[in-house]
Amino acid sequence: MACEISVQDFSDGKCSKLHLLPCTIDYNGEANISSYFETTVKKEEENLTATYRGRPLCGAKIQIPDDYIGCVLSEPQKPFSEDEDRRMKITGRFKELTYWNLDNQTSVNDKLQKAMLWTKIAKAIHQSEEA
Repeated sequence: MACEISVQDFSDGKCSKLHLLPCTIDYNGEANISSYFETTVKKEEENLTATYRGRPLCGAKIQIPDDYIGCVLSEPQKPFSEDEDRRMKITGRFKELTYWNLDNQTSVNDKLQKAMLWTKIAKAIHQSEEA
C-alpha cells in the first residue's frame, strides 16, 4: 500500500492553528476554537493550562524546526481495503502547535517532544563530513 500526497495546493494552504488534545473527538474538520476552547487557556509561567468539558489540561507550544513545515492532511476518500493506495491532499500548514496532557504537566519525556528530537538527530546524521 502506498500513500500519495498531492502537493499542488501546498502554497494555497492556509496557516492553521493546531491543538492536539488527549481525547477522541468524533469530528474531523475546522472548529471554532477561539470562541469555545481558547477562552479557557491560561498561561502560568512557562506552562499552559485549560479545561475541556470540565477536565484539566496542561499544555505546551512546540515550534516546528526551521528546515521543516508542518502540514495538515485530509483524505477525501477512504480506501476500501488495507491493500489499496491512499490519496491525501494538503489542506493547511503550520509552524507551531499546542499539545495537551490530561492532568500531567508537559515534559521532555512526552512522546511528541521525543518525536521532535528526531529532526535534530536526522540533521546530524545526514550532515556531510568535514575533512
